[in-house]
Order: sequence, then C-alpha cells, then structure tokens
Amino acid sequence: MRYFLLFIFLSLGIALPLSNYSHFSIVLIAIFTIYIIYVKKKKSMYYFLFFFIGFGITFLIDKSISTSKEISGIVIKASDNYFLLKTFKGTYYIYSKNCSFEMFDIVKIQGYGEEFSFSHYQESFDFKKYLNSYQCYSSYNLKSYEYIFKSPLRFNEYKRNILSLYSDSSKSIISPLIFSSSLSNLDSYYSIKNLNLTRLFSLSNFHISFIIEVIYKLVKKRSEKFALFIPVTFSFLFIFIKSFSLSVMRIFIVSILTLINNIKKKTIFNYLEKLGLSGIVIVILNPCYVLSSSFFLIFSVLFLFDLSRNLFDARNKKSKIRIFLIFSVLVLPFKMMWNYSFSIFGSILELILSPIMGIVFIIDLLSLLGEFTSPFLEMVNSSIYNIFNGVNLIDLSIYCGEINYYFILIYDILYLLFLYCKELYILPYKRIFTYSLISLFAVSLLPEIFPRYEVHFIDVGQGDSTLIINNYQNILIDTGGLASTDLATSCLIPYFKRKKIYKLDCVLTTHNDYDHVGALESLVSHFNVSRVIRGGQEEKIQIGDLTISDLNKYRGDSEEENYISAVYNFQIKDTKFLIMGDAPKEIEKFIIRDNPLLRCDVLKLGHHGSSTSSCLEFLESVEPSLAIISCGYKNKYGHPAKSVLENLDKCNISYIRTDIVGTYVYNLRI
Repeated sequence: MRYFLLFIFLSLGIALPLSNYSHFSIVLIAIFTIYIIYVKKKKSMYYFLFFFIGFGITFLIDKSISTSKEISGIVIKASDNYFLLKTFKGTYYIYSKNCSFEMFDIVKIQGYGEEFSFSHYQESFDFKKYLNSYQCYSSYNLKSYEYIFKSPLRFNEYKRNILSLYSDSSKSIISPLIFSSSLSNLDSYYSIKNLNLTRLFSLSNFHISFIIEVIYKLVKKRSEKFALFIPVTFSFLFIFIKSFSLSVMRIFIVSILTLINNIKKKTIFNYLEKLGLSGIVIVILNPCYVLSSSFFLIFSVLFLFDLSRNLFDARNKKSKIRIFLIFSVLVLPFKMMWNYSFSIFGSILELILSPIMGIVFIIDLLSLLGEFTSPFLEMVNSSIYNIFNGVNLIDLSIYCGEINYYFILIYDILYLLFLYCKELYILPYKRIFTYSLISLFAVSLLPEIFPRYEVHFIDVGQGDSTLIINNYQNILIDTGGLASTDLATSCLIPYFKRKKIYKLDCVLTTHNDYDHVGALESLVSHFNVSRVIRGGQEEKIQIGDLTISDLNKYRGDSEEENYISAVYNFQIKDTKFLIMGDAPKEIEKFIIRDNPLLRCDVLKLGHHGSSTSSCLEFLESVEPSLAIISCGYKNKYGHPAKSVLENLDKCNISYIRTDIVGTYVYNLRI
C-alpha cells in the first residue's frame, strides 16, 4: 500500500498546478492526509515529500514558444499528419501531411515556433489537452529537415501496409482494436458511443493480460525458468503495437515487478505496490500524463477493483462473474461522465459482446503476420462490422447530464462500503449504503424538473447555432454545418444530452447556407424534432409562451441567400434578443428605418462578424449591451472583420467570440 500512496501524493502534487480540477485534487489530498495522519503516522513525511516533489516537477515543464530557427530532437509520437519532437527545451507539435517520420527518429528541423492553432467546436476532441498530456505546449512550423538518425523500426509504415490489405469496414474494426486508433472512422461510431460501447475496443488491454497469462501457463509446463520472462517479453512487444499506450506501459512495468517476485520466490511487491510503482515510473517519465482522463480511470478503477476483488475467491467461477459485474459497475459513472447518458440496452449488449470482442481481438492479432491471414480476417471483421451497424436501430438512453469527479468519488465510496457490508453481513449498514447508492444514481438520471430560461450560443466552428430554453420549450435557430464532420451527431446532440434535452419543439433556420443548415437533415434523423420552420415561411412563430418575429420583410425577388436571411427577434423575461443570421447592411438599415424603437439587450452579429454586416448606424440604433460573434477559430474568411470590432468599440458594446471562449450561455434568472 505504501508505494501506491506515494504514487497518489506524487500525482496530486503534479495535478494541483496543472489540472483544471485543482479543487478536486485538494479534496483528494485532504482525504489521503487524514488517512496518513491516523493510520500511517510514522512514515507520513515520505508521502508529503513525494507531494512536494510532484509539485516541483511542474516547474521543470517548458511551456515557452521556441524562438530558434533550428531545433533537433527525437520523435516520440508519429501520426498520419503530425509528429511530436522532444528536445532539451521542450516538446513540439509539428504538422506534416502524410507524415513519414517514425518513433525514435532523431531529426534536425528548420522552421519557426508559434502558439497552438486548432479549430474546434462544442464537444469536439480537445486536441490541445491531448498534446499537453505529452508535455507539448507549442507548435513548430516545418520548412525543411534532415535525419540525424533514422530508426530501423518503421512501425507506422508497417501498420499502413497491414491495414491496406483490408476493406474500409474491416479496417475500421482492426485499427482501433489492435493499434488503438480512433473509433471515429467506424460508420456506426455515433451509435456505439450512444450505447456506451466504446469500452469494448479499449478492453484490449485486459485481453493482452489474458493472452500473456495463457502463454505463460503453456510455456510453464515445459520450462518454468523460460516462462518467467514471457510476461515481460510479450508486454514489451505490445508497447510498440499499441504505440506506447499508457495501459500497456503499466502492464510492462507490473510484469517486471512480478518477474522480480518470481526470481526471489517471495512476494516483495503485492498488487497495489506494483500498481503504485508502475504509476510512479509513468509520471516521472511524463508528469503530464496526470492530465489524461484515461490515467485517472486506469489507476483509480484498478485500485477500487483490487479492494473489492479481495472480497471473493477468484478461483470460483461464480466469483469471476461477480468480479466482472463489480468492474462493470465501478466504471459505470466514468461512461456516464463521457457520454452524458446511461443506456440500459447498451449495458446488456456490453455483457454479450465483451467475450466476443475478446475473441476478435485475439484473432485480429493474426493481422500482424501479413497478407496470408487477410482473407479469413476480412470475413471475421466484416461480420463484426455488420453487428455494430445493427445497433443503429436501438437506443434506450437516459440522459444524466454532466457528471463530475465528485459524483464518481462519492459513488465509488458508497459502492465499496456496500460490498464490504454485504460480505460481512452487516445488514443495517448494507441497506443504508444500498439506498444511498441507488438514490445517487437515480438522481443523476432525473430529467430537469425546474423551468429554465437560457440562450446558448453554441460553438459550431465556422457557422451559427443558437439554442433557446424557455420554460420547458427548446428551440434551435440554425444547426451549423461543417464539411469535415456531422455536427448533429458530434456536436449538437451530445450537447443536448449534456443539458438533459430530449427533444426540440422547433428548429428555425435563417437561410439555406451550409454553415447554418448543413446539420439539419442529420439532426432530424437522429433526434426528436417536433417541427422545422425555414426562414421566410412565417413572420410570427408562437412556441409555448414565446413569440419569435422575423423582421426581414425586404426579400423581394432576391435569390441571394444572405439578403433573404431571416432576422429573429424575441424576448425572454425582460431581456430582448436579436439574431441577425447573415443579413447584410442593407437589410439592417431597412429594419431600423421601419422599426425606429427597436432595441435589444443581446445581439448576435450578422454574418459571423463580416464587414458586410453590423454597420455603425444599426449598432447605434438597437443599442445592445452585449454582442455575440459566432465564427471558426482562425477561419479563412477573416471573421470577425476589424472594422466591425471597431464599430463595437465606438458604441461601447461588449462582445463575446465563440472562436475564443467556445459556447456561451446567457442565463436569465427566474
């Protein structure tokens, strides 16, 4: 236990200054400090020493932008379109289309450093945070390069050659299962995520442990001495196959410690000590791993799992089933946190498909042997692909909204207390913890029962989408639209789940530009939408007690989309809103000419802050106190225009940009 506690204090010391959840780190520090003071009094100084060592390590992480015209370093990660270069001064993200670099290449790069620049939208993968977990805080623009040392291990090239043997459907199964690639290439990814089934692909790390154990037992029958080195050897090989996955690195370190136990023929390190030592090594190699949610999941769940596993006899078949169920219940709040929902059908499917995916993983390892296994594997993976496509038809999800780490902490403590009381037959306390656990879980799944009055200006990248929550009615104005992704399934619907919104009473569109309605068709297909009203169809729209007026009556016979864009005006409580769509200056002038008393508190600027809209005369007339600019980060159009920002400043109008702050919620108090 002591090494695990040292690991906890080291990690908390690192997490406190680096993590956005510093308040959560403080809670954990308080809990473990109480434990140390009352249980481990004699060695308490060592734990706090590790905490301060962890805290000190964070000051060694270089977050500065390189000013050098040339840098040299070793490639620590290589993907299809980028690689990470570790130098003595820091780690840099370097974009390289069709990247030919491989891990362990040592190269000299000519170019210049700059701040990160990544596009984003609500619920999109936080690539910046992902790079931070590799101690990477800035990018370096590549102009030219030369190899100092070219690694003979061209694993990415080998992986590409292997995957080229398979159809897109089979490739979308093999790639995430064997090589830990993204699941997003799978056509049924939306359904898999919706049913909380993504863990079926990450369970391969448990399958690795299982394979190593089987091989170990088979070899042990012939040579006990040789068998001792099987776990270390095979886990080392899987490190390369899984691209230095955190889980596999843990398995490798634990295997080394197990080997030491076997050589010494005594238990020098128990399971928790192995887990703690592996964690210490991993965070020393890369302190920023503590920023990764998978880091927290792996070590916290394995710790809790070990505590509960000790309650049962693992040799008993019934106990093995109970252990599997215990693990499934332990990870449940994590799945709810990542997907904002709990799926009854998904939980049943997971129980059924887990052993099947274990077998598929073992079979798919044959893909590493090359071409002669591809016909058989093509058949197997095409069948699995069809199974996952079938789950598209079923969704019985209950939305839980945003789950935080405090919920997980309380949930797991209650669950462990329930297990101990159950095994020790302490019935009164068992009932208390059972009811508490069920109540906590049930409360998280309750729908919103209190009326809400909010306007959400959703970050959809270069586009527009506004969610209005008025009492119990939900209205969406525009859906946004990106050519590179389906914003309905990757942005809007996950956001609705986060906010516990089960249906939209109405979707209004301003006009037919793709960046305003590109996700509409998919949204209607995948979500409960009562009705759709396109811009120009109705002058007054009544939804519950909310009246929305379209002020653009000046379309005439124009076919130009921006000119016919709807301009929506509405009031919630005492706050007036004006959503301009892409209406140009000419329309703005017509509106204030015919509505001289028109005023608004919140104005969504026309055409994403383009110079074609938001003329000074219009801004002075409607007198907003706040302007919202919805645009993509470093978009190619240069939105918002400098002239528009100058107009806002002249009128003393505060403004918020979704490309900088992301989604902005205007909350109206009841």
